[in-house]
Amino acid sequence: MHRGIDERDVAAGHLAALTDTGKGFERFILSSQTPFRPEDVEELKVAAPAVITRRAPEIVELFRSHGWMLPRSIDRVYDPAYARQVLNWQTRWDSFDLTPAPILADV
Repeated sequence: MHRGIDERDVAAGHLAALTDTGKGFERFILSSQTPFRPEDVEELKVAAPAVITRRAPEIVELFRSHGWMLPRSIDRVYDPAYARQVLNWQTRWDSFDLTPAPILADV
């Protein structure tokens, strides 16, 4: 929701960075897509459940179905937009897929 990522997406991101020619050394954030927007950051710190409910009601239902509590506060959200733009990389798997992923499958 704000920092997770499937290991297959990590592997694909590393491969994209290693095979990118002409860019030299750069740092990229590899993370799942987030439902949050820049204007949500202050409210996420003090009232995360309200923002989660507004931006991702399906996540609220997933948490409820597993008996999990929503986080009361989220202190940071990672945005993979730069990696997507420069490396033409994006996540393919949902970080809320609760089934284990085969290591390096379909990368």
